[in-house]
Amino acid sequence: MIVPFILALVFFSWSGTFEELEKRLEKVNTLRAHFIQKTIYTWYPKPDISEGLFISIRGKGFRIDYLSPERVTITSHSGKTIVYNHEDKEALVSESDQPAVVESLLFFSKPFSEVFSLKEERKEGSYRILELVPKKESKQLVKLRLYVDSSMRVKKVVFWDSEGTETILEFKRLEENAPVTEDQLRLELPKDAHIQRVNPSEP
Repeated sequence: MIVPFILALVFFSWSGTFEELEKRLEKVNTLRAHFIQKTIYTWYPKPDISEGLFISIRGKGFRIDYLSPERVTITSHSGKTIVYNHEDKEALVSESDQPAVVESLLFFSKPFSEVFSLKEERKEGSYRILELVPKKESKQLVKLRLYVDSSMRVKKVVFWDSEGTETILEFKRLEENAPVTEDQLRLELPKDAHIQRVNPSEP
């Protein structure tokens, strides 16, 4: 699961949306958000719909708490990534860093333009649509679409993986530079958790 979160709050003209968005993101040090996620698979007719909470600190990491339909927590902090299913008490733990596309998309620890290329910018209704692709090949993300409103807020993100799975994220109660601490990023696994250690690589 990759859950992307983007924020820009100041009004600009439509021209140069990609460049202006990147400049505004440089001023964001923390994020806190409630989100709705819809995942559409090529091999299954019914989409998965979930919702949860997200917090992040630039350069430190992030934490995602899925609240429904099942409780799953994803944390990335201090060079370790944990995916924990609370009901099953199963955890996947990786000691490796996140791939560049994940790091940049989740909280832009790398400059946005270093990781993504702008393929198209167009207007669709009240939104400016940005079509992006990663500069380095990745199985996790092959195409990204941002929906930016007239106040330079990214209201929706759509992305596809190499298998054609489409993920749609809509943000609710999104806050920039919110009071978030590193302690909130950490996840203490219960003693009876079943831990599996993995070392994924990109692509």
